[in-house]
Amino acid sequence: MTPNQSKRSYGQLTDTGLLRPINQDSILVRHYPNESDAERPGCDLFVVADGMGGHEQGERASAMATDIISREFAESIKDSSVPIIEALVNALEKANQAILEALPRSGTVVTAAVLVGRKVHMVHVGDTRAYLVTNEGAEQLTHDHSLVQRLIDLGQQEQASHYPPNILYRALGQFEELEVDSFTRQLPAGARLLLCSDGLWGVIKPEELQRIAVNPNISPEAACAQLINLANERGGPDNIAAILVDID
Repeated sequence: MTPNQSKRSYGQLTDTGLLRPINQDSILVRHYPNESDAERPGCDLFVVADGMGGHEQGERASAMATDIISREFAESIKDSSVPIIEALVNALEKANQAILEALPRSGTVVTAAVLVGRKVHMVHVGDTRAYLVTNEGAEQLTHDHSLVQRLIDLGQQEQASHYPPNILYRALGQFEELEVDSFTRQLPAGARLLLCSDGLWGVIKPEELQRIAVNPNISPEAACAQLINLANERGGPDNIAAILVDID
């Protein structure tokens, strides 16, 4: 099975930002056609990874994660009996092991989505995010695996305000056992799916994301460029990554 670029309308863009010396964010888009009489139709894989670690280590970790996830997912779905979520979780676990062995002082967070028609299958580890963007707003589909979010979940908003938002308790390349959030959901026609790193959502409010990302008068690619430009206008404190996909 040879991955090809998706035929869906989508945009993808990443930027170093204004303060970081290198870009540790990685993005990937692949289309996997149905090349047999198997029951599974063709599908599209979208991945955003945000690396962590010293000089170049995070860059290598995020790139390794996207590469392994794409390769392992393609191998798993050759068997049409393997559920897509299972294939995705397996791909993240393989990436986790590879990073642990090759880059022991690094790691990466990942959000990956597979679209089959209007149905999304999603896996998530860390604080990259996915949003469902409609005329009604920008709904966050993923849950941050950060200390700040954990404290907020526990009703300790005051304590949460004393910690930086980038302290994570879950990421690839940190522990042998990887806990992966996963879900499947039907998306509405006319919506857009946004995957992004914290360099974007950390400086742009959800209502601003929604206003730009849902605009039907600009392409997903142009919307990604506008979002990244706005993040840089806000100081560009981190690397920035965005994938925006039309749900037809």
